[in-house]
Amino acid sequence: MNALKENPFIAAVVLIVVVGCGVLAFFASGAFTTYQDTMAAYTQAVQKLQGLQNKVPFPNEANIKSAEALRDGYLEKLAGLKSQLAALQVPREEGVSPQQFQDTLRSTVNAVVSRAEAAKVALPEGFYLGFNEYKDNLPSERAAPELARQLTIITRVVEDLIGPNPENPGVKSVDSLERAPLRVETGAGNQPADAAKSALEVQPFVIGFTAEQGKFRIAFNNLLKNPQFLIMRSLAITNSKTEGPPVASTADASPAAPSPFDGTPATAQESTSLNVLLGREVLQVTAALEIIHFPIATPAQSSADNPPAAP
Repeated sequence: MNALKENPFIAAVVLIVVVGCGVLAFFASGAFTTYQDTMAAYTQAVQKLQGLQNKVPFPNEANIKSAEALRDGYLEKLAGLKSQLAALQVPREEGVSPQQFQDTLRSTVNAVVSRAEAAKVALPEGFYLGFNEYKDNLPSERAAPELARQLTIITRVVEDLIGPNPENPGVKSVDSLERAPLRVETGAGNQPADAAKSALEVQPFVIGFTAEQGKFRIAFNNLLKNPQFLIMRSLAITNSKTEGPPVASTADASPAAPSPFDGTPATAQESTSLNVLLGREVLQVTAALEIIHFPIATPAQSSADNPPAAP
């Protein structure tokens, strides 16, 4: 101790060494603790990895039953949805050839024209149900089945307008019928997988007709009752009488009817002299309709999209 007091430099060096050793011991202790924690985590991860590698990758019986129950519930709901959608659309016949479609189109047009003549419903010149391009030309092999289905739907709409029978005719005339080309006609849906990629397919067409007000209401209700899923995109109605009857002429056209409150009964002659002001107008109607199809996968497509589980 006297030597340290007599030599301050040595005392300072000793003090620095002691402090340095303390700091070094502190960092060494922290590093050792960190090393232990890291080593423990590494050892745990290795053990977990080895445990997973040694396990057989196969679910237990409880998991299999749970997965099968979920799958069966999904398939049941999917089948119910498909049945509901199938009831809202005309089925497509895959075996229709181009020549068969053209023959069916020709016979259908002749039947509709004959029905319209019997019901005295006028049709536009060259009326061909909107398929004029196939009067002398055949469609493609792929387009024929879809065109045949569209022909069935449009024919139903036109027949509802003409009326159920000649004794109960419908509209006065069918003025126009235009349809937009199908995707398969333009070459946009040539691949079989194209239909499955879309949730629905829209096929628009526009039909114009002239009818009395009462017949128009019947025709409108028939469109709503059509078994095919149809959307009315727009409806334009033009009245044949754009102006109301003048007040003076209506007052002079018929004698004043007796008041129902004066106790005087109206005679049959007086009731037949009433002049109907509204309700006899003729309406010119243009309806833009859309045929909606819901592509439903075939069993082959369903099995390809949902392969069976491994045994």
